[in-house]
Amino acid sequence: MAAYYRSEDGITLAPGATLTLTTSWQNRPGVGPNQGLVLLGADPRSHQSDEVRLVVVEVGKCRNAPSHPNGTEVFYVWSVRNDSAITATFDVEQVVGEKQSGAPW
Repeated sequence: MAAYYRSEDGITLAPGATLTLTTSWQNRPGVGPNQGLVLLGADPRSHQSDEVRLVVVEVGKCRNAPSHPNGTEVFYVWSVRNDSAITATFDVEQVVGEKQSGAPW
């Protein structure tokens, strides 16, 4: 079953700037490294002074080297670019789906 997470951090990003983020489930008890389908997004906050246009770019699914202390843990590296004319405030959104029998992923 898929789960939805929202950061509520209120991240700010200047016009034309790009922010690179890492998403991982390392060192969380009882949580495996492979979460199935993962969707990552930047959700603009409401009531900003002008149109906000955020673009998610360069999404990569990666693995640590076998010599890494946590083994071959899966992690994601992704970037958010602000194509707006203003400094934009946003929250990170994630939809994570576990692989289930018969699921398309």
